[in-house]
Amino acid sequence: MKDKLILTLSLFFCSYLISTAQSVTMDFDNAASLVSKTEAMLEAYSKADMDELMSYFADDAVITGISGANIELTKSEYKEQMDFANDTYTNPTLSNVAILPVKSDSGFTKGEWTATWLLIKQTVKKTGTPLEMPNHFILLWEGGKVKTLVSYVDVLNIGKALGYTIAAPSASN
Repeated sequence: MKDKLILTLSLFFCSYLISTAQSVTMDFDNAASLVSKTEAMLEAYSKADMDELMSYFADDAVITGISGANIELTKSEYKEQMDFANDTYTNPTLSNVAILPVKSDSGFTKGEWTATWLLIKQTVKKTGTPLEMPNHFILLWEGGKVKTLVSYVDVLNIGKALGYTIAAPSASN
């Protein structure tokens, strides 16, 4: 169910990109290079090589949507968050990876993007609890660097793996 919801939202975003732009294409000169860079970022992430991962970001990059929160992080704040994650979880195993290059020529979607879908599997180091996180992120590339990262992560699975529980509110009469 969660996977279907994430896929639906992702397809909605891609549809929105296509419907609001004068021209959107997946066939552009830089497409293969951006897919390769996105794959290299995922490889660095899976090895917990945060210096390598951060090398793909512009100094003034904006990271948003992290863990479903309505926040914006700088590159250095994002690195701090990733370092914390590496202290909390084992190195991730990535599967079901799909990367879509998209180029738009107008509106707020103007630019060269990669949209990525994947499943991240990790273990909480302290408890040994397994964790699976469906993930979708979108990267806006400028000058060969990531200018914007928008991330969508299944935070319910993270909370459960860390021991949080969810209970329905009690009925009041």
